[in-house]
Amino acid sequence: MLFKILVNINSAAAKALIESGATSFVGKTRNAMLFEFNTASSLTKKETDFILTNSSNANITTLIGGLDYLLTYGKINKNRRKILEDAKILLNNPPYSIEDSPEWVADVEDAALGCAITCSRIDMYDISMTNTTCRDFKNGTRKDKIILGGEIAFINVTKTKTGKQKGADMCFINLADQTGSIDSVIFFPDQYKQYKNILFDGNIIIVVGNRSKTGDGLVVEKAYIAKT
Repeated sequence: MLFKILVNINSAAAKALIESGATSFVGKTRNAMLFEFNTASSLTKKETDFILTNSSNANITTLIGGLDYLLTYGKINKNRRKILEDAKILLNNPPYSIEDSPEWVADVEDAALGCAITCSRIDMYDISMTNTTCRDFKNGTRKDKIILGGEIAFINVTKTKTGKQKGADMCFINLADQTGSIDSVIFFPDQYKQYKNILFDGNIIIVVGNRSKTGDGLVVEKAYIAKT
């Protein structure tokens, strides 16, 4: 029972373990484990000790089983009993979804570990119309029109230094997908003016364009927001 482990460490550490995926061996969603942990944290020390002390003999394997045993055999006053009964009802019927979306998993892993390792926020989006990945682009696999989807990881807005539009705003973005990232995705002034409203950190976009003359950049012709 995960309850046995988590009650012996502080709340922040327990939540970090769950959110990072370290407790996924339990076979429950991370949101389900967080919900159960919050319920377990609301128990008094006496109630927690009672469940843990009797867990082996009473074959208690879940938090709901522990609450059942506590409500049946524990010495609980009327008001506290009502609170525990309500907690058990909520465990059986959570008031919100306890499923894990790829976007949520990616966000909490990034917060806990510094990067997402299980999945990417991109996994929630339809990028089936793309014809290359960041890895393939960097390996030079595709030479013709490129359609690439990814998450904006960095934006650098600068001024055009030469040409007819000298002094106009343009930008370079870092676009990342499940396979890697491209540092130089280029929006020249006309494209930047047209698409700047969708260019912000964390947004998932699809870009259409061609390799730059140097070969390591992607010059964007069109861009749009990926759909979920």
